[in-house]
Amino acid sequence: MQKSTHQAHCQVCGRIQAVMLPSGLLAKHGYTVTFGFFQGTCAGSDHLPLEQERVLCLDTCISLMEYARLHREQVKALQAGTAHPSTAKTGRSVKGPKGWADEVVAFELAPADMQKRAVDAAIWNTELQATQAEAHRMMLTTLAARVHGQPLTPIVKAAKVAVVAPTVDVAAGKVTGQYATKAARKADLDRLSREYEKAHHDLQKMYLAMSNAERTEERTELYYGPNQLNNWRPRHSEAARRYFPGSDAIVARIEALVQAREAVKNA
Repeated sequence: MQKSTHQAHCQVCGRIQAVMLPSGLLAKHGYTVTFGFFQGTCAGSDHLPLEQERVLCLDTCISLMEYARLHREQVKALQAGTAHPSTAKTGRSVKGPKGWADEVVAFELAPADMQKRAVDAAIWNTELQATQAEAHRMMLTTLAARVHGQPLTPIVKAAKVAVVAPTVDVAAGKVTGQYATKAARKADLDRLSREYEKAHHDLQKMYLAMSNAERTEERTELYYGPNQLNNWRPRHSEAARRYFPGSDAIVARIEALVQAREAVKNA
C-alpha cells in the first residue's frame, strides 16, 4: 500500500484526514457525533475531500438542518406536555450487582416531581442536540467556503522528540512531564473522573443515610449532581460543607481533583 503524501478536509466531519493513494479518496476514519447522523466510521470516508468536491457536504448540511428542526419540534411538544420521556427516576436508589444506582420506572409510575425532572432533562438534552447539529452545519458551511477549490496539504513528518511520561500529583494539583498523545491525556482525565465518581458517591451515601425529613432541596440537588468533575464549582463545595456536616474530607478530595484536572488539561 502506498503511503499518503497529502491530507485534506472530510466533507462530513470537517476534520483533516489522509488522502489515500492511488484513489485520491479520504482514508477511513471514525467520528462519533452526539446528534446521531452517523456512528463509527465517518460517512465522509472513501469520498473525495472537501477541497475537491462538496456534494456530500451539502447533503450533510441539509440532513443536519432537518435533524435540528425535528428536535426543536420535540422540545415544543415536551414543553406543551404532549410528549414525555418513556422513563423517569423515582428519587430512590437500588443496590445492584455494580453497586447503588438510581431506580428508574415507566414515566407514568414516577412521582410528579420526578416526572418534572425527567421532562426538564429531556428538554435540555433535546435542545442541546439541536444546537450541536446547527453548530456543525455552520462549521461545515464556513469550512466549505474557505477550503473548497484549494490545493491538498502535503504531509510533513516532524522529527520525533523524546517526551517524559507525565506524572499527575493530585494532592499538589500539578503534572510533571508532557503528554505525547491525546489518548495519554484522556487516560489521566478519565482516571480523575473515576476518582470523582467515588468521592461524589461518598456524598450520596451520606444523603441516603438521612431521614426523608432531612433530605432538603439543597441536599437533594447535591445528591443528583454535578455528575461530572468538570461541572464542580466553588458553590458546590460551599453547599456540601454547609448541608453535609462532616464532608470536609470528601470536599477536599473533590477540590484537589478539580485542580489536578486543570493541570492535566494545561500540561
